[in-house]
Amino acid sequence: MRLIKISLLLLAFVVAAPAFAQLDTGFAQTDQTTLKLEPEFPKPGELVTISLNSYGSSVYNSNIVWRYDGELVADATNKRTIQVVAGDFGEKNTVVASLVSQSGSERQVSTAIEPGYIDIVIEPQTRVPNFFKGRALPSIGSSINATALVNNGNSNQSNLIYTWRLNNKVLANGPIRGTNQITFEMPRGSQSTLSLEIINVNGEVVGRKAIILDSVRPELVFYESNALYGSSHNSIVNSLILLGANATILAEPYFIDSRTYNNPDISEWKIDNSSRTVSAGNPYEITIQKLQDGGSSRVNFHVRSTTEVLQGAEDSIEITF
Repeated sequence: MRLIKISLLLLAFVVAAPAFAQLDTGFAQTDQTTLKLEPEFPKPGELVTISLNSYGSSVYNSNIVWRYDGELVADATNKRTIQVVAGDFGEKNTVVASLVSQSGSERQVSTAIEPGYIDIVIEPQTRVPNFFKGRALPSIGSSINATALVNNGNSNQSNLIYTWRLNNKVLANGPIRGTNQITFEMPRGSQSTLSLEIINVNGEVVGRKAIILDSVRPELVFYESNALYGSSHNSIVNSLILLGANATILAEPYFIDSRTYNNPDISEWKIDNSSRTVSAGNPYEITIQKLQDGGSSRVNFHVRSTTEVLQGAEDSIEITF
């Protein structure tokens, strides 16, 4: 029995020994080595970081040599990450990482850098007065127009295919060919992500872009309006002292959807909690008459959509006589 055990041990050693001898002889067939670009779709002249990602053991026993458009990258030997500058529009730059094992076998991993420009222009269809120096911002339920600007060195962009996603939900029921614009409504929540993927007719990805959309709440601001000079650009803060016989008050609902602004379901003025009818004209204006010396009145305005209840605003100011 003892002789049999010794023979079995010797057999196990002989069978296992060749597995250790192959660690440094070359590249395992299951190695998956790739090059990762950051950013994935760079702009012309942009600094690009290229990383060597390996899921096998062979790269640890290899020398790494980098080439950019066939030229040796200086001071990059055995580095897992390098940086290069992307070329111009229409150029295609090639990055090659050569892995040379201790046995002398060589494997190359390559990727291409094709500089391009992708941007998304956001145009919220919300109300701001023409004297406002800021930009219109989206509010929950408001309509938004988005336009993709693409330049990848190819003048023929009619065959590009656009896939828009809002919070990972595909818009327009799927990819859109040849149309770089889309309209959607701002969903609930303080933030949403709008992403875009563009491919060509060969199924190759031209670029990807994602932006964060912040939603704001519509707010009401009051201004004094003059028949001769128009509305004041200085808002009424809390109260207004009525110096003349009357004053016209303008209510400006910032960031409310244009559809609600142009056709509100609720548009109501109140003075001291009593509803007031506005004569034909601008429903966002009311004229206050001075009825007595001394005292004050509370002026309130409310505008709202009844189908999209978050599309609305209400506020009040005090008028002192």
